Amino acid sequence: MQNETPKYIRARGISEKYGIGLSTVHKWVANEKLPKPHAKLSPKCVVWLSEDVEQAFNSLEREGSYAMD
Repeated sequence: MQNETPKYIRARGISEKYGIGLSTVHKWVANEKLPKPHAKLSPKCVVWLSEDVEQAFNSLEREGSYAMD
């Protein structure tokens, strides 16, 4: 079994990938719909683990809070 390097995504990447606004990303983190960022790279740059974000969106879709196309 081979270890994979974790993949990271920024807020803008989440916004573009899932078709939501950038402010919605931050609001959903504050409302705990999305996980807190994994790491802070600089004062204005945070990243999430892509896998964590994907799991959160899958959960939102199952709950009916979000519909993926």
